[in-house]
Amino acid sequence: MNSSNAITAPVLLIVIFVMIILFQSVFLKSPNVVIENTGEIIGESINNSDDDFIMHNGVKYYPDRILLLMIIAYICSFLLPAVFYVKLKRIDWFRNLKLVLPSVRLIPFSLYMFFILILGTVLLDYLFFSISGEEFIFPKIDTGGNIVFNLGVFLSFIFIPAACEELVFRSVLISEYGNYGLFCSILMTSAAFAMSKFSLQLFSVYFFASIIFFISVKIANSILIPVILHTGYSFFNIYIEDNLMSVLKFEQNRFIFLFVLFILFILFICLSLSTLEEYYYRKAYKNDPSPVDDDMSENQGLISNFSKTFMSPSFIIAIIIFFVYIIYSIISEAEYLF
Repeated sequence: MNSSNAITAPVLLIVIFVMIILFQSVFLKSPNVVIENTGEIIGESINNSDDDFIMHNGVKYYPDRILLLMIIAYICSFLLPAVFYVKLKRIDWFRNLKLVLPSVRLIPFSLYMFFILILGTVLLDYLFFSISGEEFIFPKIDTGGNIVFNLGVFLSFIFIPAACEELVFRSVLISEYGNYGLFCSILMTSAAFAMSKFSLQLFSVYFFASIIFFISVKIANSILIPVILHTGYSFFNIYIEDNLMSVLKFEQNRFIFLFVLFILFILFICLSLSTLEEYYYRKAYKNDPSPVDDDMSENQGLISNFSKTFMSPSFIIAIIIFFVYIIYSIISEAEYLF
């Protein structure tokens, strides 16, 4: 038996989870990287003209060390395991992994999908915080207005993570799960992406975002569009969402604000569908193949595919790792507070 046949997509996911936990629990908490753990999520800009540092999730970091460590973390956690996996499985880099340029005709569609992504995640955030009763406080990165640090944050916290994660979840995993049908493919990749964030609170938000990325890559047949969408979403999440959600703290603004967001959400869905209809019509008129690849033609039934994917031992292990680390994080946070 070829040893590469025993290496499945969930095994790759387990390796990624272990690497993420290693960096979050060990390297990102090293005294060589951390200046001070304040335990507070900042809401206003800091002034670090005297002391250069970057604050993220209530922790002060040495700027050069945290930026370099984040780049190393994503390369080691996502890029290297994915490259090794692809080489081991002998997957076609360009066709199967969608490492091609998308059609320029899909630019309007991509723009509409970006607004669907942003509006949908904001609405889901509000739904969660309204049900849980928690305040609208989102972790963000503050550099004190330092331009060099801001460029470093964009590279190490936004662009490189987006590119590495899309290569794994919207390229490698989609290529592997394509033969199990569209339903299993989208659920598996979305669940895996949401779990990789190790957040129960924002699980539904990341799951929804993953669905948007999945749709965009299947339509464009290129990971470039989800990489761009992911980069834009991360930028919004770090620099804009906290200020936007603060509007919902005031009850008099809440109804009209949510109503406008919902109307815009529906509007952009309609615009994206209209754009796709025109795009597919032109493809059919020119007798061109569909932009959606045919890697999902093999479908052995929903129940069978479900048992082979979600109920596989390696994926169950990945789920166990996810919940164990969530519980560990909750216990560690409680011990820090008390």
